[in-house]
Amino acid sequence: MRTAWRYAAILVLASGCYTTKFETNQEIDWTTSEETRQWYMLAGGVPLSHVDPVTKCPEGRVAYVNSSFEALDIAILIGAEVAAIGALYAACEAGGSGNSTECATTYAPAVALLLPAPRTLRYACGKSPGVTPTSPKE
Repeated sequence: MRTAWRYAAILVLASGCYTTKFETNQEIDWTTSEETRQWYMLAGGVPLSHVDPVTKCPEGRVAYVNSSFEALDIAILIGAEVAAIGALYAACEAGGSGNSTECATTYAPAVALLLPAPRTLRYACGKSPGVTPTSPKE
């Protein structure tokens, strides 16, 4: 069972924290900002959900998009991995495997790849052209 936990730890640590930002020269209207979660499988290769900020902003004026893998996303992934490894261990034990730990360790990497992994997505729309931008106070 210890080896299965090591696989889970390696998967989480190898996934790393990263951020992808996209900003335009439009003034950001923070009243239209939103935070949501996107889900992926196979180490981020297969999207399970799709959020398109362009369809959510008036006239498609997206001013800011930030996609990142953050601490909460890691916690969600660890929780899913712990549950999956526990279920895998129980399935190996119920299947009459002579060594449940060895059985669970054998299949843990494949199960970990199939788990959905979250990413945090934040976006904000650009202000309408009719809105006069305010200058910063000096």
